[in-house]
Amino acid sequence: MIRKRRLWWDFKLKFHENQASLVHDILCMANVIHERDRYIIFGVSDDLEIVGLSKDNKRYTQADIIDCLRNLHFAENKIPVIQLSYLSEGGKELATLCISNVSDKPYYLTQDYQCGKKTIRAGVIYSRTGDSNTPVNRCAPPGDVVAMWRERFGLDLPPLERFLPILEDAVNWEYDGVNKGYYKPDPAYSIETESIKEGGTGNYWWQNIEYQKPVRDEYKLKYNNQILITVPVISFRDEGLTFPLPDIDTLSYPKSGKKYETDFYADIFSFMKGTLSYSLFYHIRGLHTMPGHDIDLKMPLHTQTKPPIIKLPFLIFNTKQEKVKILKTMIQDLPVFDKTCGSQYDPNHDDVQKRMEVDKKFSWWAFNNFFI
Repeated sequence: MIRKRRLWWDFKLKFHENQASLVHDILCMANVIHERDRYIIFGVSDDLEIVGLSKDNKRYTQADIIDCLRNLHFAENKIPVIQLSYLSEGGKELATLCISNVSDKPYYLTQDYQCGKKTIRAGVIYSRTGDSNTPVNRCAPPGDVVAMWRERFGLDLPPLERFLPILEDAVNWEYDGVNKGYYKPDPAYSIETESIKEGGTGNYWWQNIEYQKPVRDEYKLKYNNQILITVPVISFRDEGLTFPLPDIDTLSYPKSGKKYETDFYADIFSFMKGTLSYSLFYHIRGLHTMPGHDIDLKMPLHTQTKPPIIKLPFLIFNTKQEKVKILKTMIQDLPVFDKTCGSQYDPNHDDVQKRMEVDKKFSWWAFNNFFI
């Protein structure tokens, strides 16, 4: 026997036969007001006994569930972040569906979704009260809906943390066409930009593209005209491509003393949702979106205003846990790349430019093998 159902976890005997029922459960869990991730565990009976999954019942893969969600019409294209895992308990197979706690709630559809006799209604916000889901023909309690929107807009957060959702609301910013902008619903939040370095060489291969050098700017995020933080931003002016300096994780480098040492820099460039750099990245992409087009967050990173010349193999992680897991796998597979491409650089004879060519190949190898 296991613990009873709670607001943030539920149990099912088997996987849903009806996909609308699955989507309804995910929506209810995703919209729960709770600080941690939420879980649906499959293979548990109604009296909370572990019975395991039957081989005769319907099964899903993580890709099945993600594809199902992506094919629905979610408001603002904000889709719940899920992870499906299989495990064994006492010789019985269970499945755990984790729905990440993300401040994008409330999640809801903008078009009805019907499967069989069950319909998820457009514009309706579902959640949970105690250990029960909001029925499909009802709405979540008004108090819970208010709490979701307050979390979405960061109304209960300190100014710097509240900047994250405000930045992502790019359509409500007004810029003077020079170097200043403010948030129209709350002008106390503003941004001032300053160019601090003309194009030139840098430490990373993408800063040394032969036909165009980037400019480094500073974005000063202000509250009541006081600087909260200054963020470095990179801009390829001729390309029309601007983005915050990404997070940089160096998996190995020359004379690093790491378990597996390389003659090149095995750098991973990324943004992670729920961080200031990602929110500013989202904001800048929103400002540079062509009229009538949606924000393009697809990778590799490229300009949105013309056919791209520059493409950068940056990664986007949904959660810290996802990032840690993928970087760990990359480190394990690092010798595979090193044996095929790392050997193309000889530190005793080749110059830095040659090494950066290998650095670039590694970035694309990581992107193609772990992101696409």
